[in-house]
Amino acid sequence: MPFFLALKEISNNKGRFILISLLVTLITVLVLFIAALAEGLAASNKEYIQDLTGELLVYQAGVELSIPSSRIGRSRVNQIRRVDGIADVGQVGFSTGTVVFDRVLIEGDPLGRRSSNGVIIGQNVALRRDIVIGDMIMVKTTQQPKRNSIG
Repeated sequence: MPFFLALKEISNNKGRFILISLLVTLITVLVLFIAALAEGLAASNKEYIQDLTGELLVYQAGVELSIPSSRIGRSRVNQIRRVDGIADVGQVGFSTGTVVFDRVLIEGDPLGRRSSNGVIIGQNVALRRDIVIGDMIMVKTTQQPKRNSIG
């Protein structure tokens, strides 16, 4: 009897039944898509850590093993390098900034691979803020402010 009533309800309200079925299907697909995306992102983070060739990871104190939050300075890296049994030390870095090289460098030196405190700024920024090559500016990041030289 309940099965007969359900079939009768579906046949009398075909449009409503199709719309509700379509809505449930779309919500299910959306939930599955978000779950798959989260799983993929978690797997890529895990693979990144697993593919590191180092045998030991050192974090800054108080960051709860979060690589993006951990900031170890050069002096601490040098201290770690001097520990007996440590063959080599390398830093792992994350960045949320974007560097766009679609313009020609007008003045100063291009960015190199060497460790430096240099930055490249746009000409409009330099004109508005009256900044010239050699000036020091403050670049604020989520970790800590840092002074950089222009040029």
